[in-house]
Amino acid sequence: MARRPTYKELEEKIRQIEEECPKGKQAETVLRASEERYRMLAQMSVDGVWRVDFVPPISVHLSEREQVELILDRGQVAECNDAIVRQFGYEQPEEMIGHPLADFIAPTHEEGIETVTQLVRSGYRVVHRETRRSTKNGQLRWVFANAFGIVQNGALAFAWGVQHDITDRKRAEEELQVSEAKFRALSENAPAVIFIIQGDKIRYANPAMEVITGFTRQELLEMNFWDYVHPDFRDLVRERGLARQRGEPVPVRYEFKIVTKGGEERWVDFTDGKFELDGKLAVIGMVLDVTERKRMEQALRTTTEQLRALAVKFESVREEEGRRIARELHDEIGSAMTSLKWDLEGLNQLCSEVSGHIDYSALRERIGGMVELIDTTGSTVQKISSELRPAVLDDLGLIAAIEYQAQQFTARTGIVCQFDSFVESIDLDREKATVVFRIVQEALTNILRHSQATRVDILIERENDELVVEVKDNGRGITESERTGASSLGLIGMQERAHLVRGKIEIAGFPGKGTALTVRVPVFNEASS
Repeated sequence: MARRPTYKELEEKIRQIEEECPKGKQAETVLRASEERYRMLAQMSVDGVWRVDFVPPISVHLSEREQVELILDRGQVAECNDAIVRQFGYEQPEEMIGHPLADFIAPTHEEGIETVTQLVRSGYRVVHRETRRSTKNGQLRWVFANAFGIVQNGALAFAWGVQHDITDRKRAEEELQVSEAKFRALSENAPAVIFIIQGDKIRYANPAMEVITGFTRQELLEMNFWDYVHPDFRDLVRERGLARQRGEPVPVRYEFKIVTKGGEERWVDFTDGKFELDGKLAVIGMVLDVTERKRMEQALRTTTEQLRALAVKFESVREEEGRRIARELHDEIGSAMTSLKWDLEGLNQLCSEVSGHIDYSALRERIGGMVELIDTTGSTVQKISSELRPAVLDDLGLIAAIEYQAQQFTARTGIVCQFDSFVESIDLDREKATVVFRIVQEALTNILRHSQATRVDILIERENDELVVEVKDNGRGITESERTGASSLGLIGMQERAHLVRGKIEIAGFPGKGTALTVRVPVFNEASS
């Protein structure tokens, strides 16, 4: 394509025309200068400019149909600028100049024919129209066309056309329409609430918003956004929105309450995003009604607290019952067995002192067996009583009770159980002391059953306002599935015991190296409270 002349080059050419023109032909000079200025402006224009000549001229007194047919048949491109050459997909103006108008506005192109028809109807005055043009390769491109005709002596001599390529704009509009249609198809049928707010006004609301809030769509569009946000949550929602506008990191998703048209309070899960609408900031939000989920969560929390309260009561009753049975075993049966033993020993002594010909050896042997049975029964009673409620726990305290338990574990199982304490004594109430002792008991039982350990270390210390007891073995190590599985009732029981006294348990397994269980219980006494 030929190089476009610069403004200075065109002005220089006009000056040369004026200088070379002989005197007496000033009018011709002005005309030629004017034509050069026109060509200069046409070439510099970003819009397409062309002129179509009609040879011979077309009478304006013919019918509309005849004029249109003759315009398409007789019109020939006489002049065109670079911009329109590019619009039609050519490289040089010569590819268009001299060609019939029908090559560019084919009879099958209804938009082009309609443009010519409107030009005829307007009396060849200026016509403005969006239409399509066919390019060299047959592609259709959208243009905004201005056309007007020059009528001389009652006939159309030539016509000017100026057109701006709007294909990109039309494509963007079509894409926007498709996007808008997709958005509406999605939002209008979505079960979730979708709305758009700008400032404090609701600009769009889908049918789901009508269902949840109870307001009609028209009422929503006339409402202020804050009218249906629960008063207790307006500051939260407003601050989140302002922080988002300031570019601060805030949760994209959060929950708050709304108030329906009927005054009902409902929980919603809210997600939002920013975008520009009509040159101003807008927010598109999506809301899910989570009221039922919230109610279920609250019901679950209530049930959990009730179960824990029941567990506390059950544990308390169990411990109290164990204490009562232990006391009765010790006080009643133990005392009776002791008295019986004394009586039998006295009888045995009496029999040994009686003289005469009667042989009391068999009787004394029988009495000896009874004494032995009483001793065995007494030991059994003492063992049962200790398991139900170790007397050492009440008599000497938690530290001594755990040490005694470690000694008994070694004696009973043969597994070395090393006990160390950095605390000589600690002032725990009966409930907490019982919980810690039972957890240690359960931990030792689990080690015996599952760990394959040969050594256990028990360490007691105090960290700030917590009593810390660690039970560690050198066994195979607890696995993750054993630690978190639903069947790990022993561990769950220990965790619930600790929870009852606001304590906590940490369990860690080390494959091939053992398991460490740590129980922490808060210590509240006069010194620390």
